[in-house]
Amino acid sequence: MNSPQETLTELEQSKLAQCERTISKGLAQFVDVGNALLEIRDQRLYRAEYKNFDSYCRAKWGWSYQRSNQYIASANVAKTLTTAGCESVPASERQARELSTLPPDKQPEAWSRANEMAAKENRPVETHDVREAAKAVTEPPRKTYDAEFVEAMGGVKSVEEFTAPSNALDLGRYNGCKGRMAEIEETAPLINDTKLIDDLYHQANGLAAFLRQLKTKRTQAAA
Repeated sequence: MNSPQETLTELEQSKLAQCERTISKGLAQFVDVGNALLEIRDQRLYRAEYKNFDSYCRAKWGWSYQRSNQYIASANVAKTLTTAGCESVPASERQARELSTLPPDKQPEAWSRANEMAAKENRPVETHDVREAAKAVTEPPRKTYDAEFVEAMGGVKSVEEFTAPSNALDLGRYNGCKGRMAEIEETAPLINDTKLIDDLYHQANGLAAFLRQLKTKRTQAAA
């Protein structure tokens, strides 16, 4: 305990006691804990015995300033989701923490994605679902192929829409093209060099033209 700093009013003393009871009830109730810490921090209810919030958290709860703020941020996530009309909130502070790094307007979208991922496997939402969903909403949109590419593909937008040709030689070349195009599609969105990206998509256009030739050969052979 630090030496006395300032005197709290009776109302402030009552608020502090209530907040500390809430925190003491159990850390599983992360929303209540975060809200209590927020009130103590913002109203400086620690100031009678501690010079700052960090000193209070370390002495009273054994937490760093960063850890205390994680509880506060996670509680704010729950508030954002509730305000946005979400039917549920994260089950733990760890799950909510994955969303706290997102802008508030992105948090409901990520939480909805996490719930969808879990629902597909008929299980509760897990932390890794929230982490993957948060990553998905922050990734830049993947570059789509231009009109020339789509035309070269014969109107299809994905190599998966082709069926493998029966000719064994063509099948090897076809799979080689598919592999290279998949590599381009995976790599290009991660590159910041505009010229290199253009070069990669130029390669993709050329590969698409070759795939179209294979498709034409297959169609003619089947006729």
